[in-house]
Amino acid sequence: MKRIYLAIILIGLFFSSFAQSKLNVDSLVQTVDISRKFDLGLGFGLDYGGFFGVKISGVPIDHLLVFGSLGYQPAGLGWNLGIAGHLFTKTAKHGVRPYVKMMYGTNASSYVDGAPEYNEIFYGATLGLGVEFRFGKFKNNGINFDVNYPFRDEDFYDLVDELKADPRIEVYSEPGAVTISLGYHFEF
Repeated sequence: MKRIYLAIILIGLFFSSFAQSKLNVDSLVQTVDISRKFDLGLGFGLDYGGFFGVKISGVPIDHLLVFGSLGYQPAGLGWNLGIAGHLFTKTAKHGVRPYVKMMYGTNASSYVDGAPEYNEIFYGATLGLGVEFRFGKFKNNGINFDVNYPFRDEDFYDLVDELKADPRIEVYSEPGAVTISLGYHFEF
């Protein structure tokens, strides 16, 4: 009978040691960090081709992002192609990811209702700084905020001067030296 009690105690100790070392699923999710390779964003500003648009991005190698955007401009269709260098990789490890970027495409436009001779889209290079804010446990959705410095063509500034000289048109403000972009992104 003593052997049965001893066997029951040993079996109980054996199973209680396994119960103490149960696997924590949350810790496994954090250690297996999946790198994301694609990004789709909806927003406004130069990064999205204009007033409102879409931006599609791919990550060919860590820390490097290649993107294209297409968007609505009152004067026509806007677009941009570019690259961005990220400080951190696109994983769930980092919720805030700063980057620098360069793009080429639409960087200014003019639209005057009732005066189509002033409606024009301008193209050129743009440099920028941005930051991704990702939310949730897997950090695969969030907001991108960018500050851009467009290198505008002299033709754009000539058009601004023409607008100021035209008595039919009242110019309320000068174009800014920098622009901002804001969008919501989904990573997969």
